[in-house]
Amino acid sequence: MAVPTHVVNAMDYEMWLGPNETLYSFRTPLDALDGRTRYARVMWRLPRPGWQQDFTDAEIDDAKTAFLQVGGSAQEMTVEVRLPGGQGRTGLFTVGRPPAADLTSPPSVTIHVGEYPTRVYPNEVFAAAEAADIWFYYYKNGTVPPSYALRPTGNDEAPTG
Repeated sequence: MAVPTHVVNAMDYEMWLGPNETLYSFRTPLDALDGRTRYARVMWRLPRPGWQQDFTDAEIDDAKTAFLQVGGSAQEMTVEVRLPGGQGRTGLFTVGRPPAADLTSPPSVTIHVGEYPTRVYPNEVFAAAEAADIWFYYYKNGTVPPSYALRPTGNDEAPTG
């Protein structure tokens, strides 16, 4: 295996990913989500290529401030991205298809993320295939594709795994 560049936290285990992963590496774990017992994945980029023992706790904690996460089931999931300063936008955002949601009404779709219902707008609901495309883009580019809308969540302290 190549030296890891990213980590995916899958609730009960971590996957350390190298620089040559394919879309399949992201699609398969998302297809396994059921919304109840397997319901979340979080991916973050390592500060530099290396193995767990190559990093201090502070380096790992700092790396976890930028991430992409999904929650829900393979059929209905939400995608969120945490962007640090210096990328034009800072904070935690729910990813959606354009056009951006009409924020004059409350979110109307409930996605089950374990025991917690999460409310999102219809344009923010993804199946595993499209979410995997977003994950793969994030893995390669450190952000979501520019064609997607970002809605601030108002919760800048989301868990990072």
